[in-house]
Amino acid sequence: MLIDTTLLMYATFQSCRHGRTTGIYLDLLGEILKVVQRQGTVVVDIPDDWLDIVYEPTLRKMRVDLREKQRPEDRIASSGQPLFALLYVGIHELQRLWASESTYAVRSLGYAFHMIPQLLRTPEQFDRKAYRFCFRMVSAHWDELSPEMRQSFCDVLGMTLEPVMNFKTGSVLC
Repeated sequence: MLIDTTLLMYATFQSCRHGRTTGIYLDLLGEILKVVQRQGTVVVDIPDDWLDIVYEPTLRKMRVDLREKQRPEDRIASSGQPLFALLYVGIHELQRLWASESTYAVRSLGYAFHMIPQLLRTPEQFDRKAYRFCFRMVSAHWDELSPEMRQSFCDVLGMTLEPVMNFKTGSVLC
């Protein structure tokens, strides 16, 4: 079955924002992002055995008509790779933070990620300066984030890790 993974990404990040996240959705998205990475597109073909009782209603809503498969804009362009990497690292970070009951960090990351799925199709529309607002929300939980998550944010923003660390102590960002 072909599904549009950006719909699942958006729904998952929105539920993180509003504190309604379940580990099931985070786990499902974690598995699907592996498929996205392998196939290089946001519209992926998932195995039929994923249509079990837990995932079936969610995945059916994201089904894509076979005639629409593999549109050029569904491929993840090289310019979109940093955004995808942010989400790929981010889903594992969200799973870890969810398991440790770091609710506010999960909400902040959900907010920071919720607009990225659509940008995977149009990475040229990503505005680093505008995204700093999301980064500032996440930076309140900087000490809870893994080094990989921190680095992914820096990569997307075109920053080095050192100025960000100084930002936490009061220095100006970039």
